[in-house]
Amino acid sequence: MNEHLLEMFARDAVAQLPIQQQHLYHYIVQLEDQLAQQSDTAEQFLELLKKDSPYLQAAEHFGLSQKAIVECMKEIEEEIDSHIKMKSKSFRLLDCTDLLQKSAEQTGKQKAFLLATSKLPKNQIQ
Repeated sequence: MNEHLLEMFARDAVAQLPIQQQHLYHYIVQLEDQLAQQSDTAEQFLELLKKDSPYLQAAEHFGLSQKAIVECMKEIEEEIDSHIKMKSKSFRLLDCTDLLQKSAEQTGKQKAFLLATSKLPKNQIQ
């Protein structure tokens, strides 16, 4: 499935979480992104994760144990994954580039896609 579509499904999943889980998720992801930006290699990133643990920082920030943070993030990630899988089964991304270029007599690098629910019969999408 298209990477951008998966990102959209993930953002939607996070938006549907309870507000406390959203805050925790965004807090940890932001810290991990900062560490990733400081890293030149995967090994360096892993070292920074150990040294500047986002989970430990989140535990201190939210006043919870590190174990509680890990468990909560695990639940959040499972919920996001479940949401993405459900959405992926419900939608299809159809490449309509050729159809659009033929009808408009355009050529080029521009692509056109249709996001459709999988409930539509295949013969109705042309």
